[in-house]
Amino acid sequence: MKSRSPIRSDEGRALVDLATASVEPGIMVRAKRLHRRQAVTELEVEPGQLVGLLDDEAGAGTTTISIDNDTWKPGSLPQADELIHDCTCDAGGACEHVAALLLEMASSVEENQRLLSRFLADPTGTDTSSTNDKSDVPTALRHLETLVVPVEIHFGEDDEVDIGAVIAEARRVIMSGVSRFRSG
Repeated sequence: MKSRSPIRSDEGRALVDLATASVEPGIMVRAKRLHRRQAVTELEVEPGQLVGLLDDEAGAGTTTISIDNDTWKPGSLPQADELIHDCTCDAGGACEHVAALLLEMASSVEENQRLLSRFLADPTGTDTSSTNDKSDVPTALRHLETLVVPVEIHFGEDDEVDIGAVIAEARRVIMSGVSRFRSG
């Protein structure tokens, strides 16, 4: 069993706070126990949704946490009342599995900050919350880890390469593809 590192980042702590706000104190004690035992055996992170497979004393089950798109602003951490829970334990409402899944997400964010960005992304793909220089790029493209673009450079033996010009040309080509993507 892999040992867990402490949750120290602001993002991880915010997820712990969200888990705590989502359940009653007694349920949170059981959730922490499940988290320590690493009962969440799989974690799937999608825009606006977490899905976890949990294995506890009662057996294996699936827990899903979705963000209510009617009240939530994409890019921001949801409030406890903006979460929609579904768990195979049929406890009704937020159970220890929901809180354990949020705790697992907090631990995972400690290792990979991109997971939180993915979870907080607009599931409809129409994210308008961004005001930075990436706002003209569709949400799906912003969440790519790597974009491979073939670039052909022709120069002679004595020619110097202006890497800034190469990057500017690559950006122009990519953005023209984005324009075609939007209008197509």
